[in-house]
Amino acid sequence: MYMVSIKLFFIGHNIDSLNDLYFFRKQDQFLAVEFFGELAVVYLRWKFLSA
Repeated sequence: MYMVSIKLFFIGHNIDSLNDLYFFRKQDQFLAVEFFGELAVVYLRWKFLSA
């Protein structure tokens, strides 16, 4: 159940991230920060949900 919600979260965010990639593709540092920020949010959600 939790894995499904995480996968749905990823799918919804991947669409947004692709738009961000296209828009910010010349700002690589900003993209890296955004990407790792998203990963941190996903990891924290997973950690709290599975605790």
